[in-house]
Amino acid sequence: VQIIDQHCAFIPFNFNKKFSQIKDLLIINSGLLDLRVDDFRVFFKMEKLNLAKNKLTVVQGDIFEVNMKTLEFLDLSENNIATIEDNVFDNLESLKEIKLNNNILESIKSNIFAKNLQLKTVYFQDNRLNEISGSLLTQVEAITFADFSNNVCLNATLPDTKITPEIISKCSSPITFTCEYV
Repeated sequence: VQIIDQHCAFIPFNFNKKFSQIKDLLIINSGLLDLRVDDFRVFFKMEKLNLAKNKLTVVQGDIFEVNMKTLEFLDLSENNIATIEDNVFDNLESLKEIKLNNNILESIKSNIFAKNLQLKTVYFQDNRLNEISGSLLTQVEAITFADFSNNVCLNATLPDTKITPEIISKCSSPITFTCEYV
């Protein structure tokens, strides 16, 4: 299902059983202001959720609590997200890629991806991150790519060998990473 350039503040329809089979939902550049947990209750097979280019400011802690265990791709890029609440991604057991680039995030909790064991790719470029915790990505065994370029981060430590030179190479000045290999 695609909803593109439709100018709606909320997901514009009430889902019923016929929508439970949807695997891909794209709501792009439609002016979404807020997400509600009820918006996602019906999705049992969702694999891809793209909410890019909207006006979201907060990703609430309970938004993905229900029925989103099959979600593999989540795009929240190009919004106005300043806050990601605790445990918001915990129930996304199959999440492999997340895009949070081009938002206004200033910080990220160090345990934000602690339960996303299949996560391979994260995009955080073009935010306002001023600190990146040393344990942000070390909890995720599958991580292969992370982009933190174009942030204002001045103090970041990623002390684990899982943070490869390829990941570090995507981080451009003024970001500084100190890697302590054991």
